[in-house]
Amino acid sequence: IDWSRPVHALVMDFKGDSMQVGMLLERLELRGEQYVCIAAGNPSFNGGWHFTAVNDFEHLAEQRNLNDGWQNVRVWTRVGYVCSTLEDGTTPALVPRAAFDPAAKTVGAIAVTADRCFATLFFTGGLMPHTLNATAVADGGALGLVVARHLELNKTI
Repeated sequence: IDWSRPVHALVMDFKGDSMQVGMLLERLELRGEQYVCIAAGNPSFNGGWHFTAVNDFEHLAEQRNLNDGWQNVRVWTRVGYVCSTLEDGTTPALVPRAAFDPAAKTVGAIAVTADRCFATLFFTGGLMPHTLNATAVADGGALGLVVARHLELNKTI
């Protein structure tokens, strides 16, 4: 990642909306934007690979009429970073997936700062809104700290 250029992040959940995730990734790719997928916690499930549900649209009637090309499509993404903290337990940080150790979550952590932050955080549908509101952000965990720092830095959600 070239942190001197904008980097966007998709907050991934086990199950997402294939049209939302797919169209968002397609647009980022077409614009030549840098993006990564981030996870709230341990990405060890399936080697960090997440997939969207097929035809499990958050807004079924509207989405079916929006773009038929996204019917029967499963989108696979791989987590690039895991939300964490520095050793102090309060400074929001990111750990590259390849370096993440669930037994030592702060090893390799990179602090979220004005020079190393995301231009935009994207949260998509499926189970994601419930997961974020009820568990990830509300519990004061690592994802919640990363989101809070993101907002403190006046970035976009």
